[in-house]
Amino acid sequence: MHDSLNAIIASLHDGNRQRAEALVVQALLDEADPVAAACEWAARAGEPALQTLLCRFVDEQPAGIVAKQELARHLMATEPVPWAALRELAPWLADADVATLAERADGIADPRAAALVARLALFHPQVMRSWLDRYPQIVVNVLPGAPDAWVAERLQRYRQRHDVGALFQLAQIRSNAAVEALLGLTELAGTELMQMLLEQAGLVPASRRPSALGAGWRAHLQPVGATPHAVGATPHAVGATDAGEVPVCPITGTPAQCVLRLQRTQLPLILRANCDPAFFWYETAYEPDALYMQYTGEGWQGLMTPTAPGGAAPAVYPAATLAFSALPPHGLAGVAEAGEGIDQLGGYPRWVHPEPLPCCARCQQPMPMLVSLNAAG
Repeated sequence: MHDSLNAIIASLHDGNRQRAEALVVQALLDEADPVAAACEWAARAGEPALQTLLCRFVDEQPAGIVAKQELARHLMATEPVPWAALRELAPWLADADVATLAERADGIADPRAAALVARLALFHPQVMRSWLDRYPQIVVNVLPGAPDAWVAERLQRYRQRHDVGALFQLAQIRSNAAVEALLGLTELAGTELMQMLLEQAGLVPASRRPSALGAGWRAHLQPVGATPHAVGATPHAVGATDAGEVPVCPITGTPAQCVLRLQRTQLPLILRANCDPAFFWYETAYEPDALYMQYTGEGWQGLMTPTAPGGAAPAVYPAATLAFSALPPHGLAGVAEAGEGIDQLGGYPRWVHPEPLPCCARCQQPMPMLVSLNAAG
């Protein structure tokens, strides 16, 4: 590992973070227990950038929660506080450690401390709500599951100021009181705005069915070849996979790539489907920005979309499998930000800009989000 360490540090000093991250993964996957090895290495690392990369690797593994929490406590006891490394571990912290870090970050004029607080709020909203007076900027992240008093306050703000932003906050509380409050806004009934609000709150307006597949699970990309007992390898295939017929751009004829195939019987949710879902990706400067495929029992066919046999192409994602860990009980709130995406199964979409759920091209029913992958990953 010594040679790997020198190469990683050299890459960091050269500003080649992507190569350094690849070297970290490569070195750790040679270990019998990559999570334990990464935690031990991060506890001894003197280079802050290396420490952060190691903690990022640890965060991407669904196993080893106790080791992650012990590493976080070790880092919390060091000076100066490694805010960036602790931010990577934020989803796994015990409630008491979340509160301790919120206390220590208060008044710290360091953007890395602010980033840590925001991530703590995203994954531990029930703890961080009590810190809202000190960190008002985290209000959106702590909305899911908020008390009914928050519903009434946002409804009043909308009625007094016509503040649509207050309605989007109300929707992301995702409680029965929030849904009832939205349904009471009869002046918005039937509008696209109401559709988006109710879908964010958890309800499809027309059918009154749930708009989300549960609260959601975080999806962890596991490199192929990783030790199964350490990282929870699964049969879900990420990367360029063989899917037979693929959709093509109707203008340029550019074929799409199958970037993900899920095995429905191995998911932590129940799908009413008779096939294993597949996801395609293509890049083109022309509309449409989405193409629709349907599984017929004899294979995939396009819905008003031309198809062609899939061919060899550079992989959009490296070969990997997916493993899952549960998200907070009411899902994640907020919007997607460049470079801060979260790979996710089920739950609520985090839009860059709010949008209605896309509808099936055949039955016109809204489609709940099944998977989102972080393009920056």
